[in-house]
Amino acid sequence: MGRKSLLKSTKKKPAKPNKAAVQHQAERKKAILDGLPRFSGSVKASLENLGLAQTTYYKWQQRFKADGIDGLKSGSPVSDKVWKRFTELQKKQEKRAHAESKLKAEEKPTMTSEKDREKTRKILFKRFDKEPSQPRQKETAPEKGHAPETAEPKGPKEPPYTPPPEAPMDKTLKYAIGAFAFVIAILVMASLSNSNKFHFKHNEQMIELWQGKFAPMGETRVASFSDSKILEGLPEQKYYTKRQALDAVSNYFIRRADKILNTGQTPDLKTAKSCLIQASRYAVSESTRQSVQLRLNSINRVKEDLQQYIESPEPASKQGREGA
Repeated sequence: MGRKSLLKSTKKKPAKPNKAAVQHQAERKKAILDGLPRFSGSVKASLENLGLAQTTYYKWQQRFKADGIDGLKSGSPVSDKVWKRFTELQKKQEKRAHAESKLKAEEKPTMTSEKDREKTRKILFKRFDKEPSQPRQKETAPEKGHAPETAEPKGPKEPPYTPPPEAPMDKTLKYAIGAFAFVIAILVMASLSNSNKFHFKHNEQMIELWQGKFAPMGETRVASFSDSKILEGLPEQKYYTKRQALDAVSNYFIRRADKILNTGQTPDLKTAKSCLIQASRYAVSESTRQSVQLRLNSINRVKEDLQQYIESPEPASKQGREGA
């Protein structure tokens, strides 16, 4: 064999992994392990927001406990999508912690000690502690046959007692209360806005309906559907209102019931009624509820007519023909 043929037959050696890239991925995993427990809410909810499997996260923990940062160099890398979500959550957490620390710094003690209040009280009442000096009169013996007269004290009269004015509320305390009320108002508004957000997720072969929780962050699953036609008629957007999302689900079940009822063969009334009951559970608008109720009433009337037809006796003419 020639030299060229020998070169062709040799296999290419696999490329060595880039040490810098491996170290970078290990640092990403370590950052997620350190930062996730400090986020608000449970670790499970944070992992769902990141789109990271729980098994992967706890494998990283075990490897880090066993081998330190070197244990995180093996395994699948952290995707850019997961890392981007993590950094966004980390920024939100830092902003929230900064706002809380700023609010605590503004809360300074405003009530003085009991000793200081006593000192202030003494200064206010200083002029009432001492009585005005009166000129001393010479004592004269009373004349015979006359009762001694009591001399009225001369000098300025003592002014009436007036209670001291209450100390006004400290400005710092007012600002702290106002800032706290403002933060609470923002949290309530953000929670109301988040709880009115609905969106659909494609999970394998299922379509899931999710609703935001009454909190600035977080969401919960409302229902799952296997038919992609559930999204027919909905505009393509990230979030929907409660009426848009639930009416879409309700209209989907109404369409299924109409399809069953409008077949050329004998309709499956039981299945159609089940679809309409599902539609009534998700109906939000009054028009949708009325539409479902009209269809249910029609099905009930058809059932009653069939039951009366089955239970009614046969006509007399038919019985006479059979007797002949």
